[in-house]
Amino acid sequence: IHGITPNITFKARRVDRSTHQVPIEIGSIQEKALAISWLSGASKKISGSKYSFQIKFKLVDVIKRSGDDIYKKKETQKMT
Repeated sequence: IHGITPNITFKARRVDRSTHQVPIEIGSIQEKALAISWLSGASKKISGSKYSFQIKFKLVDVIKRSGDDIYKKKETQKMT
C-alpha cells in the first residue's frame, strides 16, 4: 500500500463566490485510508472474478508501478 499512499489531498475552499481546490497535507492514518479506498475502488472496476482475486491483481499492479491507483497518485501530485 506504501506505493499508492498520497502525501497530500485537496479540499474545496470558497473564495469570492468561486470554489478553489487547496492542497492540504494529511496524516499517516488518512493516507492509508485514502490508499485503501483507491485500491478498493479500482478493484471493483474489474469484472468477472471474486473480490479477493481483484484485490490481488491490483496489488500486483501496485508492485509493478502500473494501474489506476498509481495514475491517481501521480495525478494528485501533479495538481500541486
